[in-house]
Amino acid sequence: MAKKGLSPDALKKAKTAVMLYKEKKTAEEIADIIAVGRSTVYRYLEAMGQKRSL
Repeated sequence: MAKKGLSPDALKKAKTAVMLYKEKKTAEEIADIIAVGRSTVYRYLEAMGQKRSL
């Protein structure tokens, strides 16, 4: 479930981040692909309820 307050663009990036994370991409790789910072990748994963081990 997505966190309230994410803009439509952020929600799309968050969903993409989760998909890439499940494909075993690193936070750095995900950040490069969706054009955000690594810390934003972590926030997106958390907002989408994804437990992380990056």
